Amino acid sequence: MKQVLLALFIGLGGTAQAADMTQAELDKLRAEYVDPAQRKFCKSQEHRPGWLAVQQRDEYWKEQIGMALYNMERAKKIAAVEVCTCDDLFPSYEPIREEFLEITEPVTSYSDGMAMVSEYRRRAADVFTPALHLKCIHLRSQE
Repeated sequence: MKQVLLALFIGLGGTAQAADMTQAELDKLRAEYVDPAQRKFCKSQEHRPGWLAVQQRDEYWKEQIGMALYNMERAKKIAAVEVCTCDDLFPSYEPIREEFLEITEPVTSYSDGMAMVSEYRRRAADVFTPALHLKCIHLRSQE
């Protein structure tokens, strides 16, 4: 029985390691990534880049942090100008790239990462009020 459990444990460990990508493989995939997102409006705006959307299997929370940071930043910008265009609603992701890399580097657990996601989502909701959301509704008829 001990041998069976040991073999199972070793086998599972090997599978998890084999599923992880090397940094070179991850970088290649990020460079070649095309976001499958299909928007119904503002279609010409940029979609998620590979550096954000492609993460190691056990680091799903990084993409969630990046999207929450992106949503918070765009909400703050729209709230500041009180205007909503496709450029405002779907700005470039590049301005958040450095901050994303900085804030995700020290995070080592899913729970810490998701706590950060919750905080960014709360901040976005605080500034992107229902009244401001109404200013962006007209975009649904574009493109």
